[in-house]
Amino acid sequence: MLDVATGTGHVALAAARRFCRVTAIDYVPALLEVARRRAEAEGLEVRFREADAEALPCADGEYDVVLSAIGVMFTADHQRAAGELVRVCRPGGTIGLAGWTPSGSIGALLAIVGRHAPPPAGALPPTRWGTEETVRELLGDRVTDFFLTHYGPTHLAAQRLTQEGRDAFRADLVTLAQDNNLATDGTFAGDWEYLVAVATRTVS
Repeated sequence: MLDVATGTGHVALAAARRFCRVTAIDYVPALLEVARRRAEAEGLEVRFREADAEALPCADGEYDVVLSAIGVMFTADHQRAAGELVRVCRPGGTIGLAGWTPSGSIGALLAIVGRHAPPPAGALPPTRWGTEETVRELLGDRVTDFFLTHYGPTHLAAQRLTQEGRDAFRADLVTLAQDNNLATDGTFAGDWEYLVAVATRTVS
């Protein structure tokens, strides 16, 4: 199993606990170090590699299962990343994705980020991966059998803003939290909607 954009290793560790042979990649060394320490603490064997999701250092068809949870959606080139997911999955293997939906509260949070600190020219919104239509478009006719079930880079966005901009950004985030709070006891509880897509690579 390959976990793409593993971050601190949540998916990779969950798979290793179920006795999968796991490779996990991410391009952020600090995140991989946390993931390694977590695996060591549990006595789990996971192969961690520093790599870019848009250029996976893997052979064609190397993995039975290729997963990415709230990870590959943040790549710059969505189509290239999707192509890599398909390429390294064996024919008949499984590709599993989880991504924030545009209509959920994290989708709304990311929209606020974009309003206050617009992404670089040409960058596509990560929540594209949270719609069935886009996942179908990205993976194309190389896969079959989709399953639809229903982050917040706020720190980096705030660093790009003036103090006035940060204040306005924070105010919008507070409003979003208030509007979506399901708790009535002074705490916060909210639904974070996401899409889970599962596909099977076609057999040539």
